[in-house]
Amino acid sequence: GPESARDRILRQRKKAWQDTAFDIRLRTYYLDRSRFDGSQSEAWALGGRAGLKTGYFRERFAFGATAFTSQRLYGPEDKGGTDLLAPIQQGYSVIGEIYGQYLFMDGLTLDFGRKGFNTAFINESDVRMTPNTFQAAALLGQLGGEDGRAQWRFGAGYFDKIKERTSE
Repeated sequence: GPESARDRILRQRKKAWQDTAFDIRLRTYYLDRSRFDGSQSEAWALGGRAGLKTGYFRERFAFGATAFTSQRLYGPEDKGGTDLLAPIQQGYSVIGEIYGQYLFMDGLTLDFGRKGFNTAFINESDVRMTPNTFQAAALLGQLGGEDGRAQWRFGAGYFDKIKERTSE
């Protein structure tokens, strides 16, 4: 017979969990810098990210979260300033992303919470161990891109705070 509302919701929920994507990336970075003022910065860090983004619940809502870490392998306390570690050459771990996403239609979403964005003006600046992330609500969309056509991307949003690289 016809599918009940409860069965449809359970099926959609199961699909959302099945469509969950996991992202694990390891990273190491060594930086030894002599500055013009005679000071030195030196550190070697090991870390990365582990995160997930669910599929869409009720075909509209998805959630994501990403944890980042950077741990000291080497770093004299008097040679800080590499932006690989927290001040005084300390390792750190942080939840860098925790967000929701509402799908209006294919190619148009509303993202809200703390998330990394890569646009021409606001981006992760991912040049050390962890990227910048932002507390925001942003409407993001794209048009075209199929069959070799040009793709247009657009967006508007309110960005309240930045979580910089080594901040917790």
